[in-house]
Order: sequence, then C-alpha cells, then structure tokens
Amino acid sequence: MTLFDLRNLGSVRHGYFSLGARYVGAEGFSGSLGVKYNHYARPALEEESASADHELMESVLGRPAMELTTDLAYSPIKDLTLSANFLGLGGIKMEQLLPRELVREGEEMVYTLPFTTKLDAQVSYKVLKNLGLSLTVENLLNQRMQRWSHYYSPGI
Repeated sequence: MTLFDLRNLGSVRHGYFSLGARYVGAEGFSGSLGVKYNHYARPALEEESASADHELMESVLGRPAMELTTDLAYSPIKDLTLSANFLGLGGIKMEQLLPRELVREGEEMVYTLPFTTKLDAQVSYKVLKNLGLSLTVENLLNQRMQRWSHYYSPGI
C-alpha cells in the first residue's frame, strides 16, 4: 500500500462501472451480487517519459481492474446469523522488483497477477440487546492468495 501511495500521490484518476443486485427474503435469507470494472490512470511523469529504460504505465499498479463480490446471510432463528462473503479480484498490475538486468528473459517489467479469490464465513449470535458473539473463518478454501506482488496472505 505504501508503494502505491508514494508512486501515485495526488495523481491517480479513477473511473468505474458497477452493477449490483440484492435480495432480502422474509424467510431470513438475504444476498447480494456485485460486479465492478475499474479504470485507474495517472499522467506520465516527465522523468519517466525521458528515461529509455523505464516503460510508461497506462494504468496504476496494485489496483484491481475487476472486482466480483457476493454476500449471503441466513438467519434460521431470531438471534443466529450464518453468513458468507466472496471476493474476486482480477487485472492487478504489478512491477517487477528486480533491476532490469536481473529479470529473466521473457519476463515483463509490468505484469498482471492471476485472478485472486477469497471466501470468508461467519456465525454470529446475539446474546443480549447490545452484546453478540461471532466466529469468523477467513480464506475458507485455504487458497494461496496474492493481493500484492511477493506478499501472500496467510491460509485459513
């Protein structure tokens, strides 16, 4: 996050298009589905355009071009809620951290991370009016996710 903030400080433009749907049922079930397409851009810096060994980036590093979200919740009884959250991120561009002379042949200086998914689940119980207990399990599928280049999130 710090690299993103420093490199793009004050110069990032963000446009997006999103679609979403939500369902709330009387039987204690609710759900939502969302799709968002992002477009991030920044103007080329003068020193970048003058330097022959640095590629100009058309988009911003570290930000997803596509976001998919799904949230499901079910309350089988009054104070108990079971929920699941899915997040999918795609089109995240990253920059190779090695100097150009150390990069293997065929590897790009700016590359796109594989599509990343995360599934979380939660059980919540309302004990009193202002007191509840929750159990949350993150990364339920125990996937090796890479949201930032060279930083894998922990498993389940």
